[in-house]
Amino acid sequence: IGLATIFVTFREGSTAKLQPADRLAASWYFCCGFFFNSMMDVCAGQLQAWPLMSERYKQLEPRYLMTNQYAGIPVLVTSLQEIFIQAPLGLLLFFGYYRNRSWTKPLEIVFNMWCIAGVLYYYGSEPLLNFPIVHAPASDGSNAFTFETLYLFWFGFVIMPCLFAGVGVILTVKAVRHISAALEKK
Repeated sequence: IGLATIFVTFREGSTAKLQPADRLAASWYFCCGFFFNSMMDVCAGQLQAWPLMSERYKQLEPRYLMTNQYAGIPVLVTSLQEIFIQAPLGLLLFFGYYRNRSWTKPLEIVFNMWCIAGVLYYYGSEPLLNFPIVHAPASDGSNAFTFETLYLFWFGFVIMPCLFAGVGVILTVKAVRHISAALEKK
């Protein structure tokens, strides 16, 4: 799918010359569509189809083991959202950037809002319920900086989701500014 997207995008050599920031954004969307939202979260996490990576997913996020339980619902809903909405939109955005399509900026807002919403409900449920499943620091802070807590909680549960949502916020603001500037010119 990734190779097909690249082939369709760059066939006939009619792609736009992108600024470095736009190349980064297009690459981000390609990585999300091809890798993060499909191969990683869905294939390795939800479907457990990538043995080594699936083990890391189960370690970082025990809810991947709870497919037939109430606690596994956010995982399933997120995986469905990623494979049916985010992955195709990410690949479409990559194409749209390099083909200079007018629908790219509005579609970015939709894509990034799905990503941010997914991060919020997926990760937000755990602190709201006082971390019943995800590995979190002890209430007295005694294990806040052990390797296990640094890796499983601070990196896997705090830093990576904040990074993912943060990139989404930045790209959404950029898209909104682009659309606003285009409307002001009219």
